[in-house]
Amino acid sequence: MFKLQIYPSHWANTETLVLKKPGKPDYMAPGAWRPIVLSDGYARLLNACVNKEVTVMGERAGIIPKNHLGGRAGHNTTDAILHLVKIVKDEWRKGNVVSLLSLDVKGAFPSTAINRLLHNMRMCGILVEITKWMEKRLAGR
Repeated sequence: MFKLQIYPSHWANTETLVLKKPGKPDYMAPGAWRPIVLSDGYARLLNACVNKEVTVMGERAGIIPKNHLGGRAGHNTTDAILHLVKIVKDEWRKGNVVSLLSLDVKGAFPSTAINRLLHNMRMCGILVEITKWMEKRLAGR
């Protein structure tokens, strides 16, 4: 894939099924449904491998902030909650009042500037082969 600089176009095809969440009282509400995305298994496998490699490169280069918990090995949702609770309790012990604003950032910023992403990847030292592959993978989005 990297040597030939290809990404099969049919790998980009997905189908989304919308299934009812069990036990919901009102199926007229949008939140009572769960979208399930189906895609090519080879694409998912290769994407997972590249994601792992890019994450390792980012960890080695020190470009991922220590408080960034998503998508990193050994940093899961439980870790994020424990980190948040620690921060709150530390402030309470100091006698401070704590407020929390929770935002749906993914919903607010649903897209990425692909050219900027690729530029930033190159500037951070991500291999050229991977950035070119990523460009092929994201073409047409």
